[in-house]
Amino acid sequence: MNAPIRQPLLEKFFRPRVIRLRPKAAGSLRLATFNAHFGRQPRAIAQMFLNNPNLAECDVIVLQEVEQRVGEKSSRAAQIASLLGMRAIYVPARQLPFGRGSHGLAVLSHLPVRSATAIKLPVFPLLRTRPRVAVAFEVKFLGQKIKIYNVHLNGPLNYHKRLQQLRGVIEVVGRERAARPQILAGDFNTIPLTTLASTMIPVFYNNQKKKLRAFLKAEGFETASQAVGHTSSWGLVKFQLDGIYPKRARLVQFAVERKIKVSDHFPLWADIAFD
Repeated sequence: MNAPIRQPLLEKFFRPRVIRLRPKAAGSLRLATFNAHFGRQPRAIAQMFLNNPNLAECDVIVLQEVEQRVGEKSSRAAQIASLLGMRAIYVPARQLPFGRGSHGLAVLSHLPVRSATAIKLPVFPLLRTRPRVAVAFEVKFLGQKIKIYNVHLNGPLNYHKRLQQLRGVIEVVGRERAARPQILAGDFNTIPLTTLASTMIPVFYNNQKKKLRAFLKAEGFETASQAVGHTSSWGLVKFQLDGIYPKRARLVQFAVERKIKVSDHFPLWADIAFD
């Protein structure tokens, strides 16, 4: 009898990570959220979305931290969308210093986008607390109108201020027609540390993710996507900052694609069904 072939030790522990293929659930909309870290590499971002079979099936992508720089022919969001064969809407949240351009959010979509509007979020007098907006927009999917909110909350906020900022979006959500499905998606920056009022110096641990989940559940949103684990990596430190939360709809499946390394965040996607 031939002896079994043994896998080399180095190959066993350092074998390349294989992307787990997750075909899109029938009748569902696939949505991804990604903090693009200024979108400095539009071509690399687009290629990584195209080369990842799970992200390549996205119907809608919401981006945070995208910029339009003076001297560039179009916003970096438009450049990414063009390479992906998608439509793009870019919404600036603030102007960059010295007239260099603007910084904001973007929506990329294979579906027609309607009624895109900016929602100004509360600003707090903290160091590094910059003006932020959310983007509300509507897509039509399988004959149904879906309202989606692209959200990017500030980083150095305690839990109470984070909820105060998020309520700026929730109030708009509450004014929508009751029967319409809605989705909150984006970077909620739920860093599990409370910081001093004007610095990023941590004071004590605070499970902001857990408290955000309780708040959203009370508002009728499904929060199961928090089970994906970390969506951001700062060296050896890992945080779950991003989320996708549907209301009057259900999550079918979701995952984080951690092989994409063009940002300090990883893309999070979810298949969402509308009954």
